[in-house]
Order: sequence, then structure tokens, then C-alpha cells
Amino acid sequence: ITFESRVTFHKTAKGPISIFECDPEGNYILIHNTSRSKTIDISYWTIYQENDNQDTLFFQFPDNFHLKPNYSLKVITLN
Repeated sequence: ITFESRVTFHKTAKGPISIFECDPEGNYILIHNTSRSKTIDISYWTIYQENDNQDTLFFQFPDNFHLKPNYSLKVITLN
């Protein structure tokens, strides 16, 4: 039995919010606010994950969602 796997990450960041870590299995990503003093409003930001079957999972942060300076947030995939 031969298994083949392909993992590709596409990350972009402008400003203090960055994707700090991505689980190779696609189970979570870790988002980090690199600012030392500024809380960032990430309300309605969207994260999406696409697999080899072209299935796409979306996550949108709710209204009034703020990430404090030097804090991280783990977004977990439940499937």
C-alpha cells in the first residue's frame, strides 16, 4: 500500500497579525499579534482551508473580535 500526501501553506501578512504556525495535518492554525502595544480588531476576517478534493472550510471571526498585543489564538478544525 502506498500513501501519498501533499501539504501546501499559503500565508500572507500585512501588519502585526500573522499566521504563526500551521498544523501539517490541517487540524489548526495559530494566529499571533506581533504588536507590543496595539490591540487589533479582526472582526469578520476569514480563514479558509481547501483539501485535495476541492472541499473548502471557512471560518469567519465574529463581530467585535480583538486580539491583544503579543497574544496568540489557535483556530481548530473540527471535521
